[in-house]
Amino acid sequence: MFRASVPSGDSSGMYEAVELRDGDKGIYLGNSVAKAVKNINDKISEALVGMDPTLQSQIDQAMIDLDKTEKKAELGANAILPVSIAACKAGAAEKEVPLYRHIADLYGKASPMLPVPAFTVISGGKHARNNLAIQV
Repeated sequence: MFRASVPSGDSSGMYEAVELRDGDKGIYLGNSVAKAVKNINDKISEALVGMDPTLQSQIDQAMIDLDKTEKKAELGANAILPVSIAACKAGAAEKEVPLYRHIADLYGKASPMLPVPAFTVISGGKHARNNLAIQV
């Protein structure tokens, strides 16, 4: 069994995928994600069971095709992304390699290297006190 979690927040840019929330103010102030979990258990699992976990692009494409919306509004990005990450972990385990090696293999990189951290001071989006559309 492989698990994954994804970030959640109120801020969303115009190009950002849609996070599916239930909206019932009586449960977690409307922020519960039972619909996204149900989509994983009912729809996504049905589409992916039996697929080769080492074929990440096929797994991701199957979920994109199942959702059929530009911003993942049908299934929810908060359903699609964690399944993709968990499948990636399963693919690494299937190949008996560390996750970083599996990801490097998926991208055709023979010699993976650690990313160099980058920091920005651009502040925008919903929580900023300005009109800048982006939040980095």
